[in-house]
Amino acid sequence: MNSKPLPKLYAILDVSCFRDTRQLLDTAQELIEAGVRLIQYRNKSADARTMLDHAKELKRRVASRARLIMNDRADLCLAAEFDGVHVGQDDLCPEGARKIIGPERWLGVS
Repeated sequence: MNSKPLPKLYAILDVSCFRDTRQLLDTAQELIEAGVRLIQYRNKSADARTMLDHAKELKRRVASRARLIMNDRADLCLAAEFDGVHVGQDDLCPEGARKIIGPERWLGVS
């Protein structure tokens, strides 16, 4: 298994903590300016289209300055060209997620 060193700080952008998309994206920018190099996008309530729109905009703004992790959705991780996916106990099994994202992307499991 390929082990990659993790950044020292891992921020989670949970959409439920923000009043709108602009605040979410501005917060991502602030985190990067503060030195965060790994950000997880978490959205438990939106439809796939909204999540993908948010993810693509995060990817566009973050570019090469930080790695991005998609929470729960391996399919959206690929579609948004994120660096990895995180799955929990009630989500897609780790083996299934790995089959979708391939060997190069990060896979987090809790």
